[in-house]
Amino acid sequence: GEDNVPDGVALYWPGMAPCQDSQAWVYAHARAGMFLPLWGAVIGDTVDFGACQYEVVALRRTTAVEATALMTGGAPLTLQTSLGPNPSFGVLLVQGLRVPRGRGTFLNMEGVIE
Repeated sequence: GEDNVPDGVALYWPGMAPCQDSQAWVYAHARAGMFLPLWGAVIGDTVDFGACQYEVVALRRTTAVEATALMTGGAPLTLQTSLGPNPSFGVLLVQGLRVPRGRGTFLNMEGVIE
């Protein structure tokens, strides 16, 4: 299927930006310079958005339809990327909790989000 996610950026759902006092949901393609590093994420990794950091607490493989159903009431941060070149491969959800700044960084998202 065709999607509208541009190359080279990560996007967040309206009203779901990271580093706010609400749930954040960010998505991007699994390509170099984007969310491909999420394929190697493990529990305890840190995602840095510049203004805040999150610790990875859960990893989940699912379908895009099931991922959409999980959007409300979920983890403080969810990063979503594809597991292959078309929707039949499913998606990877990396979920995190906000932590104090100053931890090591697994994925640096500062300046990547539109």
